[in-house]
Amino acid sequence: MTGKGAAGCQIRDYTWTAATCPGGAGLLDHFQLNQGESAHLICDANTDPQTKQPIPGRNTLFVPGLPTLDYGQTRSAGPINCDSEPSGIKCTDSSTGHFFQVSRDSYQVG
Repeated sequence: MTGKGAAGCQIRDYTWTAATCPGGAGLLDHFQLNQGESAHLICDANTDPQTKQPIPGRNTLFVPGLPTLDYGQTRSAGPINCDSEPSGIKCTDSSTGHFFQVSRDSYQVG
């Protein structure tokens, strides 16, 4: 999350089928919600489509020391609130109602 009203989430362990990015250079498995905008998936050319693991040397959200949101925690950035539960994470823009919700088994953007 940033203090500028944005939240991003990249999931490493999931059972749903991630779409392949145009040109086959990664997966659509990175979720983004910016204040005032609809949530969307981002083409993550940093993830190997076969293994679903970060490609060494490429930028990724899986960075040691980067803050994570443990189960039962909530974090806010402006009007964007993210709640983490064992069932998944949900980030919502309270000013618009737009959101993304992602878990190991499914995802939804709205």
